[in-house]
Amino acid sequence: MADELRTKRLLLRRARLDDAPAMHAIMSDAQAMRYWSTMPHATLAETERWMESMVTVDPATSDDFIITLDGALIGKLGAWQLPEVGFLIAPQHMGKGYASEALAAFIARRRGMGPSGTHRGCRSAQSSVAQASPAPWLRRIWPRRRVVADRR
Repeated sequence: MADELRTKRLLLRRARLDDAPAMHAIMSDAQAMRYWSTMPHATLAETERWMESMVTVDPATSDDFIITLDGALIGKLGAWQLPEVGFLIAPQHMGKGYASEALAAFIARRRGMGPSGTHRGCRSAQSSVAQASPAPWLRRIWPRRRVVADRR
């Protein structure tokens, strides 16, 4: 399994435990976490536990990446638990196309692996990524709320 994906502007790499402080800056931000599956993290220890689960997860059930820009962590994207795909981007980096770019690389990777059963959707304040996504099977079903796979 590839440990890195490169795009024109980004490097997607596997998580490390020392990513916890940078991820905590994102995961403690209410705007970033608005559509995440949990409330914003209240403590660094909470994010450290979350990072540990991301680092130690079974690769047969997960395909998750940290998104970096010029060496700085700006978010995460992938499937913590296949087949669901999700992403989280730092608010100061929203609206710049980074999620779409990272998602395109992830999709190309998954397609290259053959049929995977990956559920292509997102739960984020940036559901607009589906509008510009290179993935035509994404469609917005609730304005600024949720994107699900178009199974047509």
